[in-house]
Amino acid sequence: MKLRIQGNALRLRLKRPEVEQLAAGVALEDRIVFGPGSASIFSYVLKSAPVNTISVVYTPGKITVLLPDANARTWNASDRVGFEADVPAGDGASVHVSIEKDFKCIDGDSSEDQRDAYPNPNENAAC
Repeated sequence: MKLRIQGNALRLRLKRPEVEQLAAGVALEDRIVFGPGSASIFSYVLKSAPVNTISVVYTPGKITVLLPDANARTWNASDRVGFEADVPAGDGASVHVSIEKDFKCIDGDSSEDQRDAYPNPNENAAC
């Protein structure tokens, strides 16, 4: 699972096995370690939950994104690319959350392993 943070926006991109795990009720978690000790760890979690809309829970050092159970269960078997929502964050602010299937890069410029990425719908398109 990839996380991109830009301003007040979160974007999570999932490869095929991760979408399958989410559909099976398995929470996805990753982390980055900045130094020794638990206070130097930042983690992010995506899990299905009995919520009506996408929600975000922040605790120090951890972001948890909740996707409605019904969306998580059916997403894997659908052509739907993803989900997005503006989640209220208090004081009139909101966090824009995007949860998407991760497609293969077609520009040939990626050095990352793309075996489990979804086929890019534009792969055979003429420029």
